[in-house]
Amino acid sequence: MNTIAAVACNLNVRSEPYVAGRKKKNSNVIGSLKTGEQVYVLGRYGNWFLIQSAYMPMRYGYVYGSYLRFYQNNFPVSHYTAFYPVRLAAGSW
Repeated sequence: MNTIAAVACNLNVRSEPYVAGRKKKNSNVIGSLKTGEQVYVLGRYGNWFLIQSAYMPMRYGYVYGSYLRFYQNNFPVSHYTAFYPVRLAAGSW
């Protein structure tokens, strides 16, 4: 797949493509992304995407697709048209 996407809002990165039960909703959270960060999309599992950080290439995880904005040749290719500025991630995951 290897598509570039930008994060639409702050979100958690998970170790598996699901949210654990209600009492353990953060149990598979391995990190977070901030609005505007760029990621490489490596695969899709239903509505979940396996992503790799564009700034820290050894960081992988799953995010829910609604929170990504897809770009090709610097133009949005999804039905979302909002532009989100790219920022370097300060946090680690």
